[in-house]
Amino acid sequence: MSFGAHLLAARTRAHLSKSDVARQAALSLSHISRLESNHTHVTLKTLKKLSTVLKFPRLTVAQLLACMDADDGAR
Repeated sequence: MSFGAHLLAARTRAHLSKSDVARQAALSLSHISRLESNHTHVTLKTLKKLSTVLKFPRLTVAQLLACMDADDGAR
C-alpha cells in the first residue's frame, strides 16, 4: 500500500476532509492532495505534522516510513 493510500485511509477513519487536515497540519490543501495521489514525497517534518493531526501511533509511523522506502525502490 502506498503512502498516499495510507494517508487517505487514516483521514477517512478520522472523518476529516482534506481541508480539515491541511488546516490542522498547517499545510496547503494542494499538498495534501498531492500526497494522497502520490505525486510528491512526504518529508519527515510533514509526516510529523500529519501524525499529530491524524494521531498515528508510533508503529504506524514506522510502517509509513517503510512504505516510503518501498515506494522509492519501485520508481
